[in-house]
Amino acid sequence: MMGTHRYDRGLAFLEGVSSADLDDLVACLVFDQSGKVRITESLTTSDRYQAHFPDHKMYLGEIVEEIQSLGLTELTTMLRSGECPLYRDVLVGVCDKLGVRHKKRLRAPALESALLLRMLEGALSFMGSTQIRELATSMGLKRRCVANAGAMLPVMETVLREGRVPGHRLATMVALGVWRAVHGRKLSPEEDNEVALSELVEPVGRVVRGEWVTPDISGPAYRIVVPVAVRLAAIRRKYQAKERA
Repeated sequence: MMGTHRYDRGLAFLEGVSSADLDDLVACLVFDQSGKVRITESLTTSDRYQAHFPDHKMYLGEIVEEIQSLGLTELTTMLRSGECPLYRDVLVGVCDKLGVRHKKRLRAPALESALLLRMLEGALSFMGSTQIRELATSMGLKRRCVANAGAMLPVMETVLREGRVPGHRLATMVALGVWRAVHGRKLSPEEDNEVALSELVEPVGRVVRGEWVTPDISGPAYRIVVPVAVRLAAIRRKYQAKERA
């Protein structure tokens, strides 16, 4: 059962995105590993969803509430006020689970970046120098500057912080890799459109499956919330790229 929907500054950017941009997020919230509607979700039973699907912007409040409710059903207990945790609270739980270093007062965008970098660090550990050079080229970087994982990770951090198109593409590949590892299938045609960056998908999947130092996040408590968090990170960076174009 959901708590009370709260205004969430960490999700306010969703007001500025299109319904199409929300397609994959809604899929992450609604479907389980078998492609069926999750038993514990409440979004598809809401009146506004049933009246307006697939125009996701018409039930954005219900989407926000579903995201916040992950803090109740997957990570924490209901606050004394009976309100859902904020999205930032959900992110803190994810980051703590994955051993992501973060400061206590970081806002949602910075926590998303820390989460993405943690996964990218693991993914790079599974990639050879040739793959890393090809990845650098696809991102428009000079090969000689990023010949190994140690050099590439700080570059990725900068790209994500700048909030432009390369950051969106990078975050999207992480989101696709997480989804494929958890659900065993593709989520978006974007994966086929990013031939070079798609090399990240399988290494990210190995991180998700616990082959790196990160705990296995494909268990029932995290196979919903982690794909949602990284998909939100990708949507935010697409929004930022448009704002800064």
